[in-house]
Parts: sequence; structure tokens; C-alpha cells
Amino acid sequence: PHNADDIPARELHAPAATANTNNAAVVGNSPDNNDQLHSSLTGAPAVDSPESSQTALDNSVRTTSAATFPGPAPDSTFIIHSNDTEATMATLMALCNGGAPGNPDSPVMLTRRFAAWSSARVDLDALYLSTCFPIEISTSQGARSMGHCSDFVQYLFYAGARLNPDFPAHVLEEKLRRCPDSIYLHGEFPTAELFVGTGASLGAVRNFWMPNIEQLHIKDAYLFPHTHTFVAKTAITAKAIGSYLTRNKIDAKVRFMYHSTPDPVEQLDGVEYIQDFDAVLHAMGHSGNKHTYEVVECWLQHPEWPTLDVSSSDDIESFFHRHAKSLKALAAKNRGYGHYINMARALGAAILTSNHPPMSEFVEDGVSGVLATSTSFWSSRPGHTQLLWREFVSPYDLSTANVCTAAARLLALPAAERAAMGRRARQAYDDDTHRMARRLAVLRADA
Repeated sequence: PHNADDIPARELHAPAATANTNNAAVVGNSPDNNDQLHSSLTGAPAVDSPESSQTALDNSVRTTSAATFPGPAPDSTFIIHSNDTEATMATLMALCNGGAPGNPDSPVMLTRRFAAWSSARVDLDALYLSTCFPIEISTSQGARSMGHCSDFVQYLFYAGARLNPDFPAHVLEEKLRRCPDSIYLHGEFPTAELFVGTGASLGAVRNFWMPNIEQLHIKDAYLFPHTHTFVAKTAITAKAIGSYLTRNKIDAKVRFMYHSTPDPVEQLDGVEYIQDFDAVLHAMGHSGNKHTYEVVECWLQHPEWPTLDVSSSDDIESFFHRHAKSLKALAAKNRGYGHYINMARALGAAILTSNHPPMSEFVEDGVSGVLATSTSFWSSRPGHTQLLWREFVSPYDLSTANVCTAAARLLALPAAERAAMGRRARQAYDDDTHRMARRLAVLRADA
């Protein structure tokens, strides 16, 4: 409904939090600390502290009653982020993906203003029910992979969202009673109770769903009529879901938000790294959907080419940092969004990937990398279990021969031209991040 590109450019960083504490303060179970925590969440000035200007983000957080904000139990931990040192994208990623420090299985409630975790789940239940954030996200700690956290922290950082643990049905029902106007944002694993549970029957719930297009299963179809808005990370996702909604006469909106990945250059923390455009990296992670076999087989056929480094590391970001700016052979066969490719763009690498969307949305052939020709894997196999199989073909096939053809094109270019491709890839990363930030600013205002 909005053309966010027409909005004047605005600061990319989220609204600055008012510094009620020095650096990162651990808030314990005392009345003064409860007042301080209440201030950090609601924008109300802390007791015995001078009034200070509050941002729109602070003021948009509402308490459900005038009661004093519930204090944490002794075994709970609340950390108020410092304006300058704590509320960074890297911190948000670490807490989202890693869980509570020293206890990775303990889920963290997280915003750009504060982080909270507790061994007593009732504490987080009370915290969740006592405040209404404009945008609420709930997911289990087990579902907080690097990719999913890379999705969620954008909404925390730029749209003022809160990331919550998963909650039982009775808590969610009470939440909908107390916070009927909030947007409930879902990722790959939507919280079904918010769509069709008892609480959802209380009225229209603003369920915003950010799915991975290739992972929508036919069993997910029942959620579509209960979705207020689909949040699309890529153009092909917006097009395919829009087509499905029209074909099935479902009254839901689609918002193409663009998307991005936390900038790995910022996490280098000023460390100098060498640009080596004769080095080649293939990042497969733990996925079987990166055409690793075809990439490796191609390189084995060309011993005259530069050595291919293949990473299946858990800490893929550290591996990227060690290899820094180089060629990247990243040929995903079944992805809804390419965070590895986006990290490579941010690092200024020349990229080899496929011409199948959404991978082709990241790289302009011959400009910021090279696209290998793909073929439809499912073209002769209708009736599989993907919900959007009429609108979007996935997975696709990429032959060893086509990988080799694209790689030969890339490696035949002078190193200076590959470096220029890398600079253009970085610029494309910045452009997409700006577009996403503007759209998230509009979403925050709408919420």
C-alpha cells in the first residue's frame, strides 16, 4: 500500500534509546530497579531521574495497566541496553541465536532497548502480558537459527519489534485480550494459536507472516485466510503469494519489504583484511541445498583454477571474515532468501550464483557477479507438496557443466574487473538495506 522509495531518506539506525543507565546494567529485584525497568520499556521517566525526551519508539510501547511493572525474580536477568555500546546488530544477533549467556537453551526476550531471560518461565509470561509492543514476534529458541535471527533482528533494529519466546495457548489467548492492536509477526514457523486458536476467535488478529516461499507446504494452506498481511523478503515471493491469493480469492495483503542481512563488515570491528580476488569460497553451511556437489565436481575438473575453499562451519560468519573479500561460489538450489549471498555482497565479493529467483535478485549478471543457467527440477513432476508449486518452481537443477561455464567467465576477467564487481555488489547491498529500512519505518508507523 505504500511506495516507500518515495519517502525521504532517513537515518538507518533505529531511534536512539534514552540512556537511563550507564552502559549495560543488570537490573535485580528491587523497587528502584523495577521503576528503572518500567521506564526503559514504556518511555516513562524513571523514579528520581530527570525527565528526558523520548523517541517515538519508546512512546509506542504501552503497558496494559497502570500497575507498577512486575519485577524479576532473583533468578531472572534483565539487561538494559546502552545507547552506544549494547544495542548493536551484533548484540541482537548473539542473543537471538545464542540464547541466554551461559544457558543457550534459555530463550531470550529481546528488543533494541532491553534483553530479558529467566529460568522461571512465569517471569517472562508476566513481562509479555504486561506490555503491548506495536510488533510482537514469538518463536522458540530452537527455531532461532542464524538465518531466522538475521530476519528477525531487522525488525527489532528498524521497526521497534520485540522478539519473544514461544508461549502456551492460554498465555497467547490472554495476550490477544490485552493487546488486540499489536501486529503479530511470524517467520518460517508461524504460531498457529494466533491464527486459529481460541484467542484468535476474539476478533481480527493482525497476523503478519514472513514465510520462506520454498518451504510453504500444502498443510499450511489453512493459515492463509487468517493472515492479515504477507511480508515478502523478495520480489518473487511477493509475486507468487499475490498470485496464489488472487487465484484462491483470499482477502489478504502483500507487502514487499525488501530485506537484508546484518553487515558482517561491522563485526570485523576495524580489523584490516586483504582483498584477494583470486581466492574462491563456497559456503555450504549444513544445508544439502547449495549445489556443493556440482561446485566441487567442477573444480576437480579444472586443477588450473584457484583453490576452492569449502565451508560447512557452524560459525560461517567467522569463516567469511577470515576469507574476507574474494570470489564467492554460492549456488543455492532451494532458498527463500540468500543470507550467505548477501553477506558476500556486503563484503564486496564478486559472486557466482544461479539465474533462478530469488538468487538472481541479488546479483546482476556481468555487473556484480555471474549467473549460472539453471533448469527446472520439478517441471515434469506436478503434484508435489509445495503449496505454491504453480507460482514458484523449487528446487531447481544446476548442472556441473553450467557451474563450470559461469565460473570460467568469472575467472577469465582481470582481477581489477572482479574487484569492481565486488564494489558494485556492496553498493547493491547498501541500496537494498536502505529500501528495507524505509519500508520498516513505514510499517512501524502503521503499527
